[in-house]
Amino acid sequence: AAAEALTSILIFINKNYNAGDAGIRITGNL
Repeated sequence: AAAEALTSILIFINKNYNAGDAGIRITGNL
């Protein structure tokens, strides 16, 4: 459940900022 929530959040962020690189950086920082 936690993994699914994180994935949904990352997708949400990627859609808002419209940048895949941002999602990759965020995942790496986590």
